Amino acid sequence: IYDVCDKLNKEIDINKGQEVEKNSTDKIAKFFSLFPNFILSMLVWTVKRLDRHGWLPKSFIDSMPFHSSIFVTDLGSLGIKPVYHHLYNFGTTTIFIAFGLRSKEQIIEEDLNVMNKRAMDLKFVVDERIVDGYYFASAIKLANKIMANPDVLLTPPDEVFVDDEI
Repeated sequence: IYDVCDKLNKEIDINKGQEVEKNSTDKIAKFFSLFPNFILSMLVWTVKRLDRHGWLPKSFIDSMPFHSSIFVTDLGSLGIKPVYHHLYNFGTTTIFIAFGLRSKEQIIEEDLNVMNKRAMDLKFVVDERIVDGYYFASAIKLANKIMANPDVLLTPPDEVFVDDEI
């Protein structure tokens, strides 16, 4: 979990502009913003067609947030509750997770004691073309077990599989 946290924090710092290097998504957006609308429309049409056929260059794919398995957004940083976000017909993102403001809730435990606990709402949007309901329900059950006992994340896996076949 510490390795994942370090990588994630580095990417967050880059995206916040706290490091000298700007992220590649910003560079591409700035490049596209230089063109007038009629040329921009043709460029976007071309990029969408290349993406649909799997012909986008790897460097372009690596810079796009839409080419990922899961997209996570923190709406709490904007001071709002999570929303169900739409999926894009571009890229490979098939799961969209939004979380929002933190809150406190009163929970009644088995011994009927009332406890104050911190809580956060999550909203999931899943592309039903890539996962069936049973598999997704099983994944959510596993995620709940991990959230109830996060210490399991302190033990690194025996093997990490990297799928670099883009």
